[in-house]
Amino acid sequence: AIYRHFPTKESLLLYYFDQAKERFLEQSSGYYSLDINKDNLGDKILDFYVWYAEYTKNYGVAFCRNFFNPKNRSLNANKGHNAILTTTDDFIIRAMTQDYSLPDSETPERLSRALCAIYKGIVFDWCSSGGTYDIVECVKRYMGEHINVILHVNMGKPFLKKAQH
Repeated sequence: AIYRHFPTKESLLLYYFDQAKERFLEQSSGYYSLDINKDNLGDKILDFYVWYAEYTKNYGVAFCRNFFNPKNRSLNANKGHNAILTTTDDFIIRAMTQDYSLPDSETPERLSRALCAIYKGIVFDWCSSGGTYDIVECVKRYMGEHINVILHVNMGKPFLKKAQH
């Protein structure tokens, strides 16, 4: 019966992936109007990933096990539009307009890809564990630590204030 509307399981999942992506873009739009500067960049990026963890958690482990998998083309950072990378890139670029600079070897895109990969790893682990821990708290801790390291090493100045060590 369901295959009248969706010829394969993959096409059904793709429909839900697209729905989730649209909802994400709608709900995350407020992040594009934040005041981002060199002093709050780390905190704003962490706030965004914590929000995204809450968003992910609300979908539940079963959905996320299907969504965060290699068959989901929307998660491929090398193809098409990736809303997570775009948001993080935007934060870094806006901080750069306020006398914030990256070393010559770095780009906002490279830093964003690193943070996105770390987040995907957390989600994968959370899904693999069956959601046995609080993904939001995990993101606060591990993304906070990684943001601090990435921003300090790559940008020359630690400015993440919320990370709990």
